[in-house]
Amino acid sequence: MKKHGIIIGIVVFVVILIVIFVMLNKSIKKDQEETKKKMEEVTDEYNSFTQNITLFNEKREELAEVLGNDQIYYANLYKNSNLIQEKIKSCEEVVTKIQNKNETITKLCEKYYPDNDINDKCDNYKKTYQKVNEILKKDVDNYNQMVDKYNEWTKTNPKYKTIEKYKLEDVNNG
Repeated sequence: MKKHGIIIGIVVFVVILIVIFVMLNKSIKKDQEETKKKMEEVTDEYNSFTQNITLFNEKREELAEVLGNDQIYYANLYKNSNLIQEKIKSCEEVVTKIQNKNETITKLCEKYYPDNDINDKCDNYKKTYQKVNEILKKDVDNYNQMVDKYNEWTKTNPKYKTIEKYKLEDVNNG
């Protein structure tokens, strides 16, 4: 009888170990699948982000072309101010698109992943996101400084009209 109790105890113990092993294995596989899915999401979001960064750079080049063609002279600034503000607005719209997706990728990047490539994408995203916001703000500040100087100049040259500064939407610096 004592032998049967020991055998039953061993069998119950082995069954419990098997059940625990199966449950842990399922949990680990589920966690691995979730991690893999999140890594794919990071890659997708990052790819979308890099496309928007490319678009932002193209829009900034368009802005630089407008500002670089003799158009920063005071006599031409008023004439071209609408075009300049349109170019700034197009840069801002791309940044807004990036900002609208910020919460998603930021949340995905709160975790450290087993793939260094994914972690690098998260790090690059954070740095680039902040840099893009800083660049846009600096572009607007530089334009507004030109407008301030121009408006001051119009006081001694009344035949020229003043220009409104560009009002930047709330720029989130990351």
